[in-house]
Amino acid sequence: MDSTLWNGILLLFAVACAITSSLGADCPTEFENCTCLQNTLTCSLKTYWSLPKAVVFDLSMTYYHFDHNNFTIIKSTYFTNFVSMSYLSLRENKISTIEEESFHNNLKLSHIDLSYNRLEYLSVNLFKRLTSLQNIYLGNNQLRRIETDLFTHLTTLEVVRINNNKLEFLGKDVFIHSPNLRELYLESNNLEIPEKNWLESFNTTAKEYFVYLDDNPWSCDCRMKEFFLWGKNHPWFTKHDRDGISVPKCHSPYVLRGISLAQIPSEESLFCDNVKITSHDHEVKTTEQQSIELSCSAKGYPYPTVTISRTDQPATTSAKSKNDTKLQISQVKVSDSGIYVCKASGCNDEGISRAVSINIKLTVYRNPGSVVTIVLVSLFFVSIVLGVAVWFYRTKYKPKAAYDRLTNTHYDVTDVATSAMYNAESIHHPVSGAPEIKSVENRYNHEELEESDSEDVVAEYTKDTEFLV
Repeated sequence: MDSTLWNGILLLFAVACAITSSLGADCPTEFENCTCLQNTLTCSLKTYWSLPKAVVFDLSMTYYHFDHNNFTIIKSTYFTNFVSMSYLSLRENKISTIEEESFHNNLKLSHIDLSYNRLEYLSVNLFKRLTSLQNIYLGNNQLRRIETDLFTHLTTLEVVRINNNKLEFLGKDVFIHSPNLRELYLESNNLEIPEKNWLESFNTTAKEYFVYLDDNPWSCDCRMKEFFLWGKNHPWFTKHDRDGISVPKCHSPYVLRGISLAQIPSEESLFCDNVKITSHDHEVKTTEQQSIELSCSAKGYPYPTVTISRTDQPATTSAKSKNDTKLQISQVKVSDSGIYVCKASGCNDEGISRAVSINIKLTVYRNPGSVVTIVLVSLFFVSIVLGVAVWFYRTKYKPKAAYDRLTNTHYDVTDVATSAMYNAESIHHPVSGAPEIKSVENRYNHEELEESDSEDVVAEYTKDTEFLV
């Protein structure tokens, strides 16, 4: 066999042995189902929901792939021991929360991919200590705001992808300390006004540079004048003749829709109209259980945002829309009465934010039927109370009074009988003659009357006692 051929076979065998020995040899036992190749750990397409606790990783590894898993939260302890990590991919998980100090130990991290997750918020201190970070991928999340301080300390930043989010706010000076920025992807968001500071320090000396700003609802009004004038002085942006740069296209006003900012002849075409309320309800009166509608309209450009809300109860139902709005309340109650405020927020003629407001009074009366019902119910309860009071009086006080009268009459009858006996003796033993006999007869007649009264009292007492029984 030719020595050259033999040497080739030995070389291939050595390479195969090296590759075989490197696959899985250095993987921690907690990741035995993953793949380890030299300085890269790959745990993609697994079913991980979190990282194992207290894992001591080989510090020689620098590349970590955790794509296509089921992470929902990144805790501050997950990557504490990844001190040599320079590349981290958490792409296509279900991450909605990243704790503030999750990457504070990863000072060598230069590339991080968090795209295709469910992020809505990022702490301004999340990347604070990553002074070596060059590439950040945040695309295809649900971010609405990127604060200025999020990238303040990232002086080595080169590539930023925040495309396909719900971004409404991007800090004016968010990239002001990133002089090496050469790729910026902001397409498919909800941004309305571009800022020249985003591109002020853009590195146009790089061999390749990309700026994607398309598919945003850009509002070509007086607020865009600063960016427009800056573009006129930076032909690399507005007069490009290659792919890789997308100049904003107007979404509003309607007369400029679809026109590139580079095609607008002068800044005079970028205007604002002072916001003002044009029509509204002054006072609305109704009865309860009715459905009502409070309306308010405004005009201006950029289009004002109009809201109607309750002043004394901010948590109550409110309505919000562009230009005009209507607040509908079904089955109103008396408690819905009050002052509602129509507020139109927009700009003045110079593009400075301005808001105007007007009050709407709502009065809800009770239904007549409801009043009658309340009166009848009140009378019903009053009659019950009176009935109970009468019953209580008759059962507690009247029998006792009858009994007292009977007792007193008994004593009177006894006294009369004693007196009669005494007077009878006086008749048989007269002292002064016939007049005493007549006196006794009169007293006797009076005593008969008293005795008759006592019998009536006894009868009344008996009747009341039967009532109680």
